[in-house]
Amino acid sequence: MVKLSKRMQAVANLVGDVDSVADIGCDHGYLPIYLVSEGHANRAVAMDVRKGPLAAATEHIKEAGLEGKISTRLSDGLTNLKEGEGECVIVAGMGGRLVIRILQDALPFLKENGGVKRLVLQPQSELAYVRSCLREMGLCCVKEDMVLEDGKFYPMGCYEFGEPKEMANQELFDLYGTLLLTERHPVLYDYLIKELETFEEVQKSLSRMKEGEKRQLRQGEIEQKLRHNQMARDFYNERG
Repeated sequence: MVKLSKRMQAVANLVGDVDSVADIGCDHGYLPIYLVSEGHANRAVAMDVRKGPLAAATEHIKEAGLEGKISTRLSDGLTNLKEGEGECVIVAGMGGRLVIRILQDALPFLKENGGVKRLVLQPQSELAYVRSCLREMGLCCVKEDMVLEDGKFYPMGCYEFGEPKEMANQELFDLYGTLLLTERHPVLYDYLIKELETFEEVQKSLSRMKEGEKRQLRQGEIEQKLRHNQMARDFYNERG
């Protein structure tokens, strides 16, 4: 049995039970192996742009005896995914802009003829940008989670095509995640406290800098971040 990291287990939990899974950027293939071996998917395609990880994934799939249910494929993003191969598409562990580039390049396929019903995404950076772009693409977040592993926070979400609603304070929800906030996720609150401590330390270091335009601009940025952080924590408290 494959044992996943805490982060990847949370990603797997968002997939649910589906007929087929496409793991984009599969690395060593452990996620599709887990999903198929545990009965959460009947079949899977493990895809990566790099030959090395794909070779490792192929070997691990053979060791698990799942060659008949999991195939591997060299692919830049979803370029080589065929119709009906991914009821659920997973893109996890990549930078935010790369995640968006992959989805934008494949948007007609995803929306019209790919047979894709849901996307499970775990971007590593630029979360506000990612959430804003997903909304523009017509993707609605139906489930979110966040885990803390080895000192790092990992937010992730499950998305389906629909009609995303613009919310009051949308910038705040893009920063921290609509469902994470509205459902008062405990790990997000831990993140907010950690973020607050970081911003306060930055403020202290700025106070020791010489007066000037650079300090003034940076101070304004930090004050804005602190306001957003306070709004998020107030949101928790008001609904606690």
